Amino acid sequence: MGACIASEPKTLTPEPRAAFLSDDAIAILAFAAEALKQGLAAALVTLVEIRGGAARAIGAQMAVRDDGLYCGFVSGGCTEAAVAADAVVALQNGIDRKLRLGEGSPFFDIVLPCGGGITLAIHVLRNATALRHILAALHRRAPGRLRYNPGRQALFFEPGEGVSGWEGEEFVRVYHPKQRMLLAGTPLEAGVVTRLAEVSGYEVVEIERGQAPSPKQLDADTAVVLLFHDIDRELPLLEAALASSAFYIGALGSRRTHAKRCEVLRKRGHRETTLARIKAPIGIFDKATDANSLALSVVADVAQARLLHMKGKVPTDPTVPRTLALNTIDKCFAPMNASELITNAGGNYVRAFRWPQASQLVQCVPKVRRGPATHSGAPTTPPRVAGSLSCPACSASQSFEGRTDEERFHATSKRQYSRYLSAKGGAALLKSHRTDISRADQK
Repeated sequence: MGACIASEPKTLTPEPRAAFLSDDAIAILAFAAEALKQGLAAALVTLVEIRGGAARAIGAQMAVRDDGLYCGFVSGGCTEAAVAADAVVALQNGIDRKLRLGEGSPFFDIVLPCGGGITLAIHVLRNATALRHILAALHRRAPGRLRYNPGRQALFFEPGEGVSGWEGEEFVRVYHPKQRMLLAGTPLEAGVVTRLAEVSGYEVVEIERGQAPSPKQLDADTAVVLLFHDIDRELPLLEAALASSAFYIGALGSRRTHAKRCEVLRKRGHRETTLARIKAPIGIFDKATDANSLALSVVADVAQARLLHMKGKVPTDPTVPRTLALNTIDKCFAPMNASELITNAGGNYVRAFRWPQASQLVQCVPKVRRGPATHSGAPTTPPRVAGSLSCPACSASQSFEGRTDEERFHATSKRQYSRYLSAKGGAALLKSHRTDISRADQK
């Protein structure tokens, strides 16, 4: 392991700052892939557990570069900078880690306004292979999954759908193509709906009069919105939509107009189950009498249908657990725990732990081993030392010998240090260290 001494923490950890504000999954993955392409180190942060309430859903992500630039959200914006700082430390160490915030977290100075708690997996990306595969699939408008194994600190791509969550001891993040709205109708209403839908993150495809959508345009992530005042004009588009896997089909008109529409479709051989797919009158609320109100009603209705459509993809196989108990999640991350304790003990949250000696900033450099870091004297403000302390996360066979007991205690987890002291018959020394920490925490 290598060692370095820094006068200020910022020389080791760049100040986090947002590259851009977005929670779009494709934009986040592309940001990480581009960072790796440019030769920068990058980490993917994923929300893998929620305790109580949370601002984001399971699977929410951030991408963080080693220069502190980040994008994405795993909370409501109150913790993202702190999470990015933690990810930068993970990148410096070259080791994945787990971060727990809010309820059940050791960081008392980071509180979630919702009162709940979240667990985040910070994965140091070793290469861009999985990212390239998932981005290529989404570009083809095919769903895909990234499977993360905490024990192996590895990320894999696989095709398929489903819902984000735990599958055994692996976390699966499911991605869907960008939601698309296929729109046709009179210029006024269609124009206002287009502008609002694009601002809301939809890819909008306007169908001109006399055109017919292609089968590729009508996939399972497409909503069809028909804003005609004439059944004859909408009929070809409506039948094409009913023959597709579009998750939403809505048509403008009153209930009386819709009854006439259904009668025409029955005569053309469509069954009741097919007709039931049509949302009419279109929109989340009835009787929108102006273009702006209609646009708001339509886009909100499509968004609601999209959420219900995603919930309907939850697998029904009872043998596949979608959530894990807290102790099981800890077990999945067990190979990371040592590195987490190392960086927590001396990273950006030293003040939360209040370690004696105000803590070394421990920076593990895998596969590089040099002499131990040393410093003389007992200064009023203890120096911040990085590296060279024992790191069982990357090399469990490394020896504890040649280090002071104080260094050993800060370098590894209490459990492993307990084993070391037991071998030496030094249980009394361990008790003394625990007492010092307890007193420091009370100050």
